[in-house]
Amino acid sequence: MKPRIAGYPSGAKSGREEGATLVVVMFVVVFLALGLGTYLSSLSGIRRMQEQRIADDRALQSAEAGLARAISQLTAMGSPPSVDTTWTYNLPSADFAPFQNVSVTVYPRIVSNQQRWTLASTATLAAGASRYKAISRRVQATLVQQNFARYEYFVNDFGGVWIPGYFQFEGFGAAYLGPYHCNSGVAFWPNLWMLKETTVAASGGVNYFADFGSYMSVYGNTAANNAVNILNYFDSTFNKSPQFYGGLTVLPQPISLPADMNVDVRAEQLRTNAGLKLPAAYTGYDATKGPNFAIELISPTSNPADAKVEVKQIIGTAGDGSATYGPTRSYFVSSFNNAMIVYGNIRSLKGVLNGKLTIAAMQTAELPDAGNIDITGSLEYASRKADASFTYTNDSQLYTPDGSGIQQSYVDTILGQLNHITDSLGLVAERDVMIKERDLAGVPVAADAAHPLYIDAIVMATGASTGNTKDGGFGVENMLTRPVGTAYFLGGSIQNYGYSWALYSGSTCTNGLKCNRLWDERAYKPGGAPPFFPSTGSMQFLGQSWRSSYVSNASQMPWLPN
Repeated sequence: MKPRIAGYPSGAKSGREEGATLVVVMFVVVFLALGLGTYLSSLSGIRRMQEQRIADDRALQSAEAGLARAISQLTAMGSPPSVDTTWTYNLPSADFAPFQNVSVTVYPRIVSNQQRWTLASTATLAAGASRYKAISRRVQATLVQQNFARYEYFVNDFGGVWIPGYFQFEGFGAAYLGPYHCNSGVAFWPNLWMLKETTVAASGGVNYFADFGSYMSVYGNTAANNAVNILNYFDSTFNKSPQFYGGLTVLPQPISLPADMNVDVRAEQLRTNAGLKLPAAYTGYDATKGPNFAIELISPTSNPADAKVEVKQIIGTAGDGSATYGPTRSYFVSSFNNAMIVYGNIRSLKGVLNGKLTIAAMQTAELPDAGNIDITGSLEYASRKADASFTYTNDSQLYTPDGSGIQQSYVDTILGQLNHITDSLGLVAERDVMIKERDLAGVPVAADAAHPLYIDAIVMATGASTGNTKDGGFGVENMLTRPVGTAYFLGGSIQNYGYSWALYSGSTCTNGLKCNRLWDERAYKPGGAPPFFPSTGSMQFLGQSWRSSYVSNASQMPWLPN
């Protein structure tokens, strides 16, 4: 047994042992304190990062809200800004503070003969304004006006679902690859395929008919002319109900055509930017003979800079019935900003275009019956002519073998040809665009299948210059009596009244022009319309134009898409 030392209880530690223990404890306390400080510092940093992220998110939300308000304001304006313009918005502080004050600058620019508006919305917080650090967050987007050229077929007045003696309808093998719009009643019959959106502004709603026997109820029923009438089955040959791949929508309001090109804001870009205006620019103009012109497109080389138009005033008629002219005037297309206006009538139009051009025939107060465009020969794109393999829609390849639908691979192939087309022509008439039976020299136009007519253009006929509601169409002169001819049409048509091109007895064409058409899909995309072609009044986003970024301040120039 070990001896005990007085003054120390049994099992007690020595002073050296206690000192070592105290050092360890102090070390642990210091270590914990340092760890806690580091943890608290880290926690504070994380909190600041979270707060700054919240600030960034709120700045982005504020910038997006400002952009939305600016888009709404721009869309509602009759005449969007033509110079750089800044708008400021005070957003609700409860939702957007401290970024409730947003600045939006509108940058109007013309790129490739297209009017664009880039909107840059910036939410800014100055240094010291709050616990957040200074920040300027921006979102931007570019808008263009939605263009009438996007439609494969647009008609204000379908012409009546029934007219005493016969029915009018779309169907029996018809196919529209592009958008279709009608402001009036319309009839969709079996074996009709609509690949893009179909919109109608008929006030009478939609009526469905199982067979032709029940459809006969529309005959003599005036209400049918104000409704969408869908016939699902006609007979064993036409037994496939109409198909609307892009949807069928009945709009609450019609999409109106421009009522007067001289004042309608939707034609403002055309009026403002047209660099050639006749008869003012026609040297030698004889006012006593009237503003009636013959225009030919001339593309002698592959260089678009050499493309030009030749213009002659029609001043009379020769003894053989042919026209006589004033002096020939030549203008390079590039010299007049790719757009021209004739305040009068274009009595002859033909030729080959290399480049982009819009031609308009408009009325004036002194010439209320002006605004006609007469096509007297082929209107062709140089790039389309150069493609020897270019083809138009072939019904036998368009439909599936059993006739039940569309062969999408074929559609993709024929539309893919447009990737090689570089030219674009727009025709805008305030009255009619007519394919004449004879040209000004008396030569037949598209007299037979051996002499086809080619028309490469987006055609618009508003009928605004006349009180006749059946004016304003794209049609064929003497359709009911002229010999059967053939036309090839690459483009789209927008018209007040739906004109027919040919007369049929059963499936046989007896008079007029048989039309082989192909929709010009390029005009469906932003920037693809002919220069300064009239807009619908609605705005749409330019593809891939949305951006989000940090900037130094609200006045910093945004990225402007080419």
